[in-house]
Amino acid sequence: MKKQHFRRDLILTLLVPGAFLAVCLSLMCFSYEVNDDLAMIAILNGSYTGTPDAHCAMIGYPLSLLISTLYSLCNSVGWYQVVMMVCIYVAIASILWRVLQRLPERPVLSCVMVISVVTMLWGFRIMRFTYSTGAAFLLAATILCFALQTAEEDAKPGYLINILLLFFLAHNLRHQFGYLAIPFVGVLWLAKHWKELLSNKKCWLVPLSAALVFGLSYGANELAYLDWNDFYEYNEARYTLQDYYGVPDYEECAELISSYGLTEDEYNMIANYDYCLLEKYSPELMEELSEYVLSSQEDAGLLSTLKSTVKKTLNYYLVSKLSSVNPLVACSYLLPALLLVCSVVLSIKDRKWYIVFPFLLLFGVGCSWLLIAYMGRFPSRVQTSLRLLTIAASLAGLILLFRERPLRFGGERFRRWAPILLAAVCVVSAGKWFLYTMNYQQEPRDVAVDYEVYAAEHPENIYFRETRSAKTSTYMTEFPRQPVNLIATGSWIAYSPLYEEKLAYLGLEDGISRDTLLEDNVYLICREDYSLRVIMGLPSGSTVEYEVVEECENDIYIIKITGYTLPESDSTE
Repeated sequence: MKKQHFRRDLILTLLVPGAFLAVCLSLMCFSYEVNDDLAMIAILNGSYTGTPDAHCAMIGYPLSLLISTLYSLCNSVGWYQVVMMVCIYVAIASILWRVLQRLPERPVLSCVMVISVVTMLWGFRIMRFTYSTGAAFLLAATILCFALQTAEEDAKPGYLINILLLFFLAHNLRHQFGYLAIPFVGVLWLAKHWKELLSNKKCWLVPLSAALVFGLSYGANELAYLDWNDFYEYNEARYTLQDYYGVPDYEECAELISSYGLTEDEYNMIANYDYCLLEKYSPELMEELSEYVLSSQEDAGLLSTLKSTVKKTLNYYLVSKLSSVNPLVACSYLLPALLLVCSVVLSIKDRKWYIVFPFLLLFGVGCSWLLIAYMGRFPSRVQTSLRLLTIAASLAGLILLFRERPLRFGGERFRRWAPILLAAVCVVSAGKWFLYTMNYQQEPRDVAVDYEVYAAEHPENIYFRETRSAKTSTYMTEFPRQPVNLIATGSWIAYSPLYEEKLAYLGLEDGISRDTLLEDNVYLICREDYSLRVIMGLPSGSTVEYEVVEECENDIYIIKITGYTLPESDSTE
């Protein structure tokens, strides 16, 4: 590489992704798609228990330790968002650097191509953020960057550290993506080094250093959560029921529920995710319910299970309406199809066995889709993640196929078609930008008093937030932060060591129940359209006396429960 190219490429790599993200943040409203990110922020910045803590369970401990440490040093900065933006910046900059190295004479084309493709395929997810799709983007960057760098570059410290950093970030943001990266990067590594596995010791730097990074990251996480085994068993049972199979009907397990002293109405509190208000509730009940549901699943047999899994994959992977096709979906169809056709044609033409590697990448993508379908979950963020993986693996396979057939970027055909293709990409990218800025513009936040603000202004009180009143979207700013005096009536962090610490901080070591809502300094936050009787698990015919203290945005109310009356038969009992 020429010295002037190195300096030019370095400047472009540092400035272009930063400018792109700055424009995104200035023109569009940053928000979160799900409330998991908000719950982790509350733990990391100290507004959950009063002190910044790294045990946010969802992301790896090494990364969460960094974020919580930053909050401890300066809690006036939204470090979670800053770190997430830095992760995205590193991923985009890494891809851009590799493309600049492959097209040294086309720096403008490289920059426009990378930014336009990122905008088309993932621009919406940058501003409608969730840590899951952020991890998927890092996984895609890991695969693409390793495919774009040459075998000689694999051993260079800068390239090696960059790949390890991308792998580390993907694994710590969502550990499943760290596991997914291993087979795909492994296939690429074999494709580049299979001829020199025994003759060149340097080629082993990548797998050995990756194993070291993975071991350190995994080990640190395991050590940090040694005391969380009971919580993980309970939480696995919880999401098995609530995220995969659903809580069974009361009639199916009435005997089990009765053995815990719960009525049908109280059991409905569990199904509605308000179990923290049940004094008689025990985490062991969730585990027994999970075992009951799993044991009641009929064994359909291998062939039938495979058939239903393939059918489910096709139902989610293919689309029935043209309106549901966007650039991300379209590319996740076209690129694997293109890779398959090219692989078949070149394998017939060249008859070289190394072409098996692109087929292995396609096989890995198919297995990933089947695995998720078998597990039974296909929310939009999972589909987005799998489509990003599909695109990255397909592009990596095409790079492998044409690494010995370099495209002639100086040819007449390229000069004729490149401007047209580039213009088309820019038009689609500009259209996406227009839609984003129209739908996700910055808006003033003075519509109503938010319940988090209200709770922060009244630290002497305790507020129970009914689950359906939780926000799944918020602006990038964290202030005023969610205060420590706010408790969810049900959440994934409940019954963890942090949950017990929070109750102790609020003076509720003896536990909580629906009668806790009657105490003078305790309030309930719920949506206007939800029944207080259902939230409290009271039988039909019960009445609840209350007064509205504050009306917040999105039809959410802060309510003071002053009393409740049971039906006469229940009162007599």
